[in-house]
Amino acid sequence: MNFRFVRLNATLYPASELEQSLYAKLGIEPEYVEEEDPQALIRRLAGCDAVAVVSTGLPAAVVASLDRCRLISRLGNGTDKIAVAKATEQGIVVANAPFFCAEEMTDHIMAMLLSLARQLPRMEHFMRAGRFRQARAEATQLQRLSTCVLGIVGFGATGEMVARRARAFGLRVLATRRNLQAPRPADLDIEMVPLDALLAESDFVSLQLPLNADTYHLFDETLLRQMKPGAYLINTSRGALVDEDALVRVLREGPLAGAALDLRVAQRFHGPSPALAASPHGARQCPDDLPRLRPLRAVRRRRGSHGRRQSGLRPHRPLAGTGEHRQSQCGAAASAETARPSAVRKRVSKRRRATMSADGIMDILVDWLLCILCVLCELCILCE
Repeated sequence: MNFRFVRLNATLYPASELEQSLYAKLGIEPEYVEEEDPQALIRRLAGCDAVAVVSTGLPAAVVASLDRCRLISRLGNGTDKIAVAKATEQGIVVANAPFFCAEEMTDHIMAMLLSLARQLPRMEHFMRAGRFRQARAEATQLQRLSTCVLGIVGFGATGEMVARRARAFGLRVLATRRNLQAPRPADLDIEMVPLDALLAESDFVSLQLPLNADTYHLFDETLLRQMKPGAYLINTSRGALVDEDALVRVLREGPLAGAALDLRVAQRFHGPSPALAASPHGARQCPDDLPRLRPLRAVRRRRGSHGRRQSGLRPHRPLAGTGEHRQSQCGAAASAETARPSAVRKRVSKRRRATMSADGIMDILVDWLLCILCVLCELCILCE
């Protein structure tokens, strides 16, 4: 049976020996493609059964052309470059790995927090300018972490890890998410509060959100000015969560004391700034020689409103406590189903006992391919 699998980003993020060996083990021969132009992608992806992508954008026009495709696997976490809504309409499963390099992300966030708390960006700025006395004077602004509050906006896998590290440093931790009443780890001493309360009390605010229609520029000038005077903003997720123009104004005029950004492009922050710590979207980078296998349940799949399995990271509800802010962009939240390895094995076994139709064989191939792609993501052999 002709099963066509296209692996994008063949040159920018080439497949490692491990990735290639996993494909070979199941007899899958990927077609490696490096292409960014949407029209060229439509031609190269025509007739494919599954697509794996690291960073290439798959807009609605490209997804709409995938008349045979059953799976789009994002070899990483964020799906903001994939037209998920269109994939849902097409009945295409969209998978990602939400635990992808979560440890590295967490370490990076804590490094940024400590840098801001100890005024390292400001001290370095004045030291490089030859203003030793001014650099020394910045020490009067140093903060004892045990007296500070960290606010985590979006309490998923990375948010929980950040909370645990922050508690070890003695910080009080506040967190907010869509459902404030959802269960949380009993051994983790945190407080779930509305977003407004979190902004008013937190000395550091870390964003752990996906980028979608409801979170685009969520932190606009209105929200930024609601933050506690002298607070710091940390964004290691997606740059577009924050309105950069508004952030520049708030950093200049108050109330923010500074920000730490891990962004691919920070257009408004060219040149040194004592109020800014920055890195080039490298928080998720991890060494290939130290892989850590996560359970296959990291793959998230969604169901549509009628229970039929579909792809989908549907529009999220606004975070609790935002009041009237951004209600016009409010969307219905989707319920998530976690795909477990045992469930995959059971489906495969059941189908094997049945008469093997062409569609049945295709379903098995897609299921196993989904598992392989998840393993690749969670071994951290591909970085954003």
